[in-house]
Amino acid sequence: FGQEEEQLTVEGLDHSVSFIGDQEKFHALATFIREQGESRGIVFSNYRDKAHEIASRLRGLGCEAASLTAQLTQSMRSRIMQEFREGKVQVLLASDLASRGLDVFDIDWVVNFDLPEDPAIYVHRVGRTARAGRKGRAISFIGFEDSFRLEKLERFLGGPIQRYQIPVESLQGRLTRFKAGPATSVASESSSSEE
Repeated sequence: FGQEEEQLTVEGLDHSVSFIGDQEKFHALATFIREQGESRGIVFSNYRDKAHEIASRLRGLGCEAASLTAQLTQSMRSRIMQEFREGKVQVLLASDLASRGLDVFDIDWVVNFDLPEDPAIYVHRVGRTARAGRKGRAISFIGFEDSFRLEKLERFLGGPIQRYQIPVESLQGRLTRFKAGPATSVASESSSSEE
């Protein structure tokens, strides 16, 4: 863990947590992504079904999103990663099993939609950004289920993580589309038989 813990203190990584009701997490995520403009990022979920659902909902809003889980075939995972590297996919939704060995160096931000059970996994997740001397941002949404994991994580890291307050008004109302035009399907995920 020594090397991984050092990554958290690497200059250029801004990591924070935001307390959000479980029902408001998607709204907060869509708002956060919109605020990041054209930058690219990875959203981690503890659950593969949730990763697929979030990617689908983001695509419905016009965001180029794809989900990467261990249940996809290797050829589908490779195609999604290629599209992500080429910039055809802006947001990658990933489960931890699928995230091992993600070798993309220009990730601008990471969102933990769910806080992982194991603090070492948190270190691995946020380490996907702020690599090779670049700046990066990581934010974790802390819902009811995540609050007990936060205490364990902060003990592991040796101190509190910066708090970030998302304005409540940004979590209300109807979400607008990211851009005009029909929703797109990335790497024809819906045609895979994973469930």
